[in-house]
Amino acid sequence: MCFACQRLGVIDEYPDTPEELQDEEEEEQADPGDALSRVQLASKAPKEVTVVRPAPSHDGATIFAAYSVLEENQNIDAAAHRPPFGLVIYDTTPGANPARAERMARVISERTMTERRRAENDPDRIEVVAFPLSASTQPSTGPAPTDRERTEACTRHYEQERKSRLAMADPEDAKSWFLPERLSDELYAWGIIVIDRLEDRWEEALGYLEKHPEEDSSFPRQGDALRSPYGSFMKVYWQPREEVWERWEEPVTPESRVHVNRMKLELLGRGLGAQVLSQGASGFYEHFVRDGILDRELEAARAR
Repeated sequence: MCFACQRLGVIDEYPDTPEELQDEEEEEQADPGDALSRVQLASKAPKEVTVVRPAPSHDGATIFAAYSVLEENQNIDAAAHRPPFGLVIYDTTPGANPARAERMARVISERTMTERRRAENDPDRIEVVAFPLSASTQPSTGPAPTDRERTEACTRHYEQERKSRLAMADPEDAKSWFLPERLSDELYAWGIIVIDRLEDRWEEALGYLEKHPEEDSSFPRQGDALRSPYGSFMKVYWQPREEVWERWEEPVTPESRVHVNRMKLELLGRGLGAQVLSQGASGFYEHFVRDGILDRELEAARAR
């Protein structure tokens, strides 16, 4: 059972049998030669275009969403063409503004696609929120917000935005602007990316590791984030899955309720890819959407 099903009280009427689980494992371990040859013989993929549109906002904060649609589609703005799987990035730097949020949504969507979809090739939606915390929460001559202040402001805004979208009157709109939880993450239920520093050359960081694979690291260091000539961001996770922590005999402390990992901006694509994987894009479409769990979530929200 997925974590969303547990939260919504949905009972799996058709749980996998041990034999089915074994069959799935054998399929994963099978020689991919035949599948590879079929891919090579496939017809040319239809051309896609990037659509950038304003996203709903419960408090008027500027949010732009970017996603890919088939060029042949007649109405690219139709809710049916908008991927319900959304990833949210907060630009909390002093220079955050609507024009830059629109630009960021487009170029991040286009230039990090290879890294985002390295493991799963399901459609996603990149949203960028213009959220200049230094300008809005601190005196102009005062210090920049602390990491804690920054993460608390962003997570609070995200939770309010999610509730607002769940309650949208049109179910198709609500579905197309959905913000999913981390369905495959046993540690934390929610996650966002928070940009805390952005330099003038920030666009050069997008897709950087494809050109410089030797600079990739399995263990990102905070020092690298501080020294990056492009900027830095934080991966923010919150709301521990307490039943799992209890099973592992790990205490949930005030410090562990929010986990922050700062990285250099060059790793943004990889960070988004990790979000896709841990939020379970394939499971989202194959189970959460296909089995009607998303519809149940929206119905429950409208009933409240």
